[in-house]
Amino acid sequence: MGVPLTIGLIFRGPPYYEGTPTTTPWGAGQGADWSGYQLDSNFYALQQGLLTLAAAMPNGEIVDVFQDGNEFFLVLSNHEQIGPINLPTAVLAMEDLSDWSTSTPLAAGQVPTWTGSEWTNQAPVSGGVIISDPITLTASQIENLGTSPITIIEAPGAGYAISVIQTIYSFEFGTTEFSGSGSNAGLFYGGNETYPADTSDGNAPIEASSIVNSAPGIGIFGSVSIPPADMANQPIKYCNFGTEYSGGDGTMKITVLYAKVPV
Repeated sequence: MGVPLTIGLIFRGPPYYEGTPTTTPWGAGQGADWSGYQLDSNFYALQQGLLTLAAAMPNGEIVDVFQDGNEFFLVLSNHEQIGPINLPTAVLAMEDLSDWSTSTPLAAGQVPTWTGSEWTNQAPVSGGVIISDPITLTASQIENLGTSPITIIEAPGAGYAISVIQTIYSFEFGTTEFSGSGSNAGLFYGGNETYPADTSDGNAPIEASSIVNSAPGIGIFGSVSIPPADMANQPIKYCNFGTEYSGGDGTMKITVLYAKVPV
């Protein structure tokens, strides 16, 4: 977009080009030194011209957006940068339930844990509810769960335990059905049959067709008393303590909704 602009400057002249007087590019000029008034007038005229140009510039449009941590910035077409602008961060805070009974409805954000004598949320959860990365078991892994259990969630670190809220088992049938019952297949603390982490208890779907099942964690509906030493800093493993599966070619994806709790 053109901007009509006329700046009345006073030139001393004649200008010199490589030591030789010339009438270009500004003309002959006045042929004498500037006065103080003329010099000041030139500066003022240049200032007004620049202000006119700045006022005529179009408003910048957004041409780029970039993020740095929890802040983001906008870059405009006139090279202006706007930011930082803080991004909102969702925080899911768990509520301490103290004593709780199964007849009491749970409010949003409440995750109870069975301590062995009562239901309680032992402390506010560090980091809120987490969704695990889905892990897909191959047919070979399904057939060898008894000897080679699969780690679904890594150990959380000293002083913490994993409280499973819900497990989603998604079985994808292939062409051949597995034999075997898997009568005690599911998630267990540290791969220990005595301490299940969810209530699947063999209901994890290894079927003759594709199917999705879900199993609540024992921290919600179970009644298993687990010594802190056997729960703290233990990985969650998918195991089969029943008859091994064999002969099938399906796969199963496991996703867990869980929380990291202090013990």
